[in-house]
Amino acid sequence: MILHSEVVGSLLRPTYLLEARKQLEGGQISAAAFKAIEDRAVNEAIALQEAANIDVLTDGEMRRYAFYGHLIEALDGFDKYGGWAIPFRDEAGKELLLKRPVVVEKLQWKRSMCSEEWVYLRARTLPRRQSHHDQRTTGRSLLRS
Repeated sequence: MILHSEVVGSLLRPTYLLEARKQLEGGQISAAAFKAIEDRAVNEAIALQEAANIDVLTDGEMRRYAFYGHLIEALDGFDKYGGWAIPFRDEAGKELLLKRPVVVEKLQWKRSMCSEEWVYLRARTLPRRQSHHDQRTTGRSLLRS
C-alpha cells in the first residue's frame, strides 16, 4: 500500500521571521536583508518536511504575511490593512486583531502570485522530490520510490 503525504496550509512561522517582517514594515531592515531571512525560514521548512519524509514539499508559506498575502502583494488596488478586523489569539491566549485587506481601486497585476516561491522551492527540492507547486501545475503526483 502506497501512502501519500503533503502539507496543506501554512507551517508556523519562526519568531525571527515574524520579528523581521515587523522590522521591514518599520523601515528598520532592507528588503534584501528581509529576503535573506525569508530564505532561511523556507530552507528550514523544506528541511523539516524532508526529515518527516513528506512526499510533496511546500515552502511552508513563509513568504506570506497571511494565507491570502500572495494575492494582496501581487496586485495593485488593495489597502492591505483597510478592511474589517478579525480577532485571533496568539500562543499565550492574548487577543490579536488582524486587519483585512479591502479593494480601493481597480485591481491590476504587478507580478505573479507564486512564481518566485515556486522557483525558489523547485531549485531546492528537484530532482529529489516534487514540490507542491509542481504538483498543482502539472496535475501529476510523483511517488517516491
